Formats: sequence, C-alpha cells, structure tokens
Amino acid sequence: FWPHKGKCWRRSACVPLEFDHIDGFDTYVKKAAKSDYAVYKGTSSYSGRGGVEIDSDHTAPIGLTATACKVLCDADAACDCVTFWPHKGKCWRRNGCVPSQFDRIDGFDTYVKKAAKSDYAVYKGTSSYSGRGGVEIDSDHTAPIGLTATACKVLCDADAACDCVTFWPHKGKCWRRNGCVPSQFDRIDGFDTY
Repeated sequence: FWPHKGKCWRRSACVPLEFDHIDGFDTYVKKAAKSDYAVYKGTSSYSGRGGVEIDSDHTAPIGLTATACKVLCDADAACDCVTFWPHKGKCWRRNGCVPSQFDRIDGFDTYVKKAAKSDYAVYKGTSSYSGRGGVEIDSDHTAPIGLTATACKVLCDADAACDCVTFWPHKGKCWRRNGCVPSQFDRIDGFDTY
C-alpha cells in the first residue's frame, strides 16, 4: 500500500522474508492458517529424495527457527514440507513430499504438513488410469513404492489436483489420479482404487 497516493496492489504467494524495504510503502499480509506438522528427524527432502525443490541452496533463507521455517511453508500454498538445518537456521521449502523417500542425514529435520483427512470410498479390484476413469498424475516411473494404503491416501490429500489413488498393496505402489470416474475403472485383481 502507498499511503501518499492511496494506491493498493494485490499480490499472491507472498514471502515476507523476500520483501523489498522501501520507505513510504506498507505491505499487509493475511495470516496463514497454521498447519500441523509431522517431524522426520535426521532426514532431508530434495529432488529425487521425496520432494520437489521450491528453494535451492542459494535461495533458501538462513537464520530461522524451526517454527519460522514452518510459518514460511504455511505462507506458500505450493509448500508441502520443509527441510530445516538447525545449525544454520536454513530452511528449504518443498512440495510433492514423500517421507518414505527422504534422505537420512543427521543434523537435518523435515517437517511435513499434516493434510486434512478426506473420506475415501474403496473400489476393490480396480485400477484407474488414462482411458479407464482417471487422468494420470503419476506414471509407472514416478509413482512411489513402499507405502501403506493410508500413506497413499495422505499423498493424495496433500495434492490439490488429486481426486483418487490406485494402490497396489503387493509393492505398496501408489498412483495419484484426477478426473476420477469409478464406473470406468478397470477391473484388476490385486489393485484397489480409493
């Protein structure tokens, strides 16, 4: 806001730590809803290890507390988790977070937003994919493995684009889908779609 002229600019995805300091201008930020986080001690999330990087080593802020790091994540709709290095107070925002794939590194902690739980109907013996009641978010190459059905549903809850998941209990493999139409799911024994 520029009080001198009464001029107001609206912005989204605000990161207060990155604001420019200019005399005569004021910036007002909505308080983000405070998320609840699960902590994974001794872990780090980055591309190829359970996360997609929002911050790089060069852009990640330093000098933060763990609480400030989580507040930074809360202020960013794309942020699903943060990796925090207490030694330097360094905070890396991530999305697409899959805790089972985090790297084990002493001295780092990863905080994952706990998603609001959705109610899921289960369609036993079915699979959803392109042409069969769903649009693929995950491919056979990108779908995580080693998950439980609950973790698979949490992964979907954390992704605004996800409407359903196909889960293969034998491998713990989880494919996220959107545009889900249960009447069009493929019938395949050993798979379940939620």
